[in-house]
Amino acid sequence: MNGPNIIERMFGIDAGGKGGMAALAGAYAIGKGATDLHQKERKVLLQWLTEQWVKTMGQR
Repeated sequence: MNGPNIIERMFGIDAGGKGGMAALAGAYAIGKGATDLHQKERKVLLQWLTEQWVKTMGQR
């Protein structure tokens, strides 16, 4: 039994003793989610800017 396993058994918390692949998979998932969110935000922002531009041009 290694250190992280002892801490996990004593306190019931993850002490970071899991494999590196799990950390990599988690980092990938977080990055993918952030990228997807950014793309959606960009699309909404461009749509809003286009609407504002159309409104401005209509007032002239």
